Amino acid sequence: MNNAPATYTGFGIRFQYPSNWVLLEEQTEGWPIGLTVQSPGTAFWSLNLYRKLLPPAALAQEVLAAMRSEYLDLEADPVTSRTGLDSDVAFDLNFYCLDRLVTGKIEIIDYQALTLVILAQAEDLEFEELKAVLAALTESLFIS
Repeated sequence: MNNAPATYTGFGIRFQYPSNWVLLEEQTEGWPIGLTVQSPGTAFWSLNLYRKLLPPAALAQEVLAAMRSEYLDLEADPVTSRTGLDSDVAFDLNFYCLDRLVTGKIEIIDYQALTLVILAQAEDLEFEELKAVLAALTESLFIS
C-alpha cells in the first residue's frame, strides 16, 4: 500500500494531499480559480485564488454572509490564522447541514497579488479525526 501523498501543481501553486482523496479542479475561464480535495468521507479542503480585490477582512465578511444565507445557524469564531501573518483572517465554523453538525475552518490569506480563500470542513466527528490532515494541506501550500 502506497501512503505517499499526491501533489497538485498548477496556476503557480503546489500542495500535497492524501493519495486516496479526489482532486477536483473548477473549470472556469479566468478568475477566481477553484480547487477542491475530497476525502472518501465528508471532509474536503478547498482553495479559491482571487486576484486581489478586497482586503482579507472584507472578503471574509462576504464569504461568511454567503454561508449564513445558506446555513442560518452558522457560528463563526475568529481565530489566529496558521500562517500568523497580520493581514490574514481565520474563523472556526460550526453549522448544521442535513441534521448533522459540520465543523470547519476558513482562512483568507493575502499573498502578493493574490488573495487565497481556504475552506476545510467535515461532519464534526470526522473533522476531529482529520484535523491534522486538513491543517497539513494548508501547510503544504506553496505559491511560486
